[in-house]
Amino acid sequence: MLDVAAVLRMPVLRSADPVVIGFREQTSAVSVGIDALIQRAIDEGTDLILEGAHLVPGFLDYARFKGKAVVVPLVVTVDEPDVHRSHFMQRAREARNRPSERYLELFDNIRKMQRYVKSLALQHGVAIVPSYNLDATLSQIIDLVVGQAIDAVASEDGTP
Repeated sequence: MLDVAAVLRMPVLRSADPVVIGFREQTSAVSVGIDALIQRAIDEGTDLILEGAHLVPGFLDYARFKGKAVVVPLVVTVDEPDVHRSHFMQRAREARNRPSERYLELFDNIRKMQRYVKSLALQHGVAIVPSYNLDATLSQIIDLVVGQAIDAVASEDGTP
């Protein structure tokens, strides 16, 4: 995801942002596989949790899984730039193959993509969970998932 503008397959209009266009191209390609993963989990009766930068609101039609699966799309954001930057440094300490320099060099692009994904979440009615504290973030995510699971069971039973 980092230098997405460098791998554009088609020229872009001058007014278009090549970083956003490159990210959209990557997301479109990844979405095909994500859709297939969800369908396979449904077919096999398997629970599935997917996460990643390329799970972007508006690129998958979750309505087609209604009644077959509880799909809970959400976007986790890190609004404070210094906190966001520190996440890459922490991840580099925990995983040797994820050096922070690579991410920090393109940090402005990463922030741009977060703003873009957040705007799509707002546009598509997808929950946005700001991450300030791990416990609070997990609590919000659990509440969203459990709430939607309860709603799904209630609608199957015909309960309002």
